[in-house]
Amino acid sequence: MNRKLDFRPGVVWVGGDAFVQIVDVKLKGSTSDLTLELKALNKSGSILAKIEYEVYFYDSVETKLQEEPYRITGEDVEIKPNEIGVVSKFNLSKSFPNARRAEVKLLKAVFLDGKSIDLVYEHMEKFAIPPISDDDLQLLQKVAGQDAICLPAKLSINWRCVCGYFNGDESDFCSNCMREQNQVFSDYRSIEKIKEMIEREIAGSVEDDESDPLADLEAELGLDTGPVVQEENQESVIEEEQTIPEKKEIEAVKVSAFKETGEYLAKAPKLNLASLLISGIMLSASIFILLFRMR
Repeated sequence: MNRKLDFRPGVVWVGGDAFVQIVDVKLKGSTSDLTLELKALNKSGSILAKIEYEVYFYDSVETKLQEEPYRITGEDVEIKPNEIGVVSKFNLSKSFPNARRAEVKLLKAVFLDGKSIDLVYEHMEKFAIPPISDDDLQLLQKVAGQDAICLPAKLSINWRCVCGYFNGDESDFCSNCMREQNQVFSDYRSIEKIKEMIEREIAGSVEDDESDPLADLEAELGLDTGPVVQEENQESVIEEEQTIPEKKEIEAVKVSAFKETGEYLAKAPKLNLASLLISGIMLSASIFILLFRMR
């Protein structure tokens, strides 16, 4: 049974805004099947067919395993423009079985159309690529997008975007994905910061989804205050509609009674009216005398 090996983060030489860049350097496998794997981003307008690079290997105590860099020509590949892919898998089991770290510098990129470009620049610097776990990568992609592959990093004369591309320090925007440098470091500088963003997003979603407890209770009980108020208003209108005809009917009766009385007095003989008037006066006088004597 092969013992699990303690590999160290791979190191890459960086020249900002290069058309072909190494985005990951890994040693993988066991002592009997030790492999160096490189992934590259192709920002040229042609299909990448092959890379040439040199590498130094170090053991577990950071001792360099060779005096001169080991030069390697990668396998034939086809990495389309603006894509990331594996550009080399070199087996070290026989030549460098004690390797635990690799330091890589790209020398040349060869394209499918036969053209090539040199990738050694006047101003370059080394960068140790920190590993990122699958769980942390998922969190990063949740907030930054599916093209994110790493946390951003600030170097001496370059900066690395979350898409993995190395930009010159003077570049305010990533030349690969066009993310703004300040925004990248503000929002995605650490997994802790990313977790805070996700927690705030979840809390905001919960608040937006919260409903009115009273409304929920009314709905559960089958109550609806809106229609009830409308029904009460309708009942009030009905009562008013019912009262108006009754008032009109009473007024009509009064008018009819006065009208009939007037017509009767106008048609009655004068002698009869005089007799009624005298009878009324005498009756009133008799009642007055009776009441006076009783006192």
